[in-house]
Amino acid sequence: MTLTEFLEARITEREIRCRTILDREDASPWVRHALGVAVADCKPKRRIIEMQTGLSDDSEPSWDLMALAEVCADHPQYGQQWRP
Repeated sequence: MTLTEFLEARITEREIRCRTILDREDASPWVRHALGVAVADCKPKRRIIEMQTGLSDDSEPSWDLMALAEVCADHPQYGQQWRP
């Protein structure tokens, strides 16, 4: 798995989880707001990945992509070579 694939998968997972909770009617306004922000955060992250992927290949990932992935460092598929 490449860093780009890893990031895209984590963003998609996060977006699906947030949207699933947002669909529940019993979610409080505060939770809805926080999840709305989390869902909105997915789009600019995807743009960063798209821009950075066009600048270099995944054999030497950019520092920007490694920084985005660092939040998921505890994920079993996270590659230690991606540490910034």
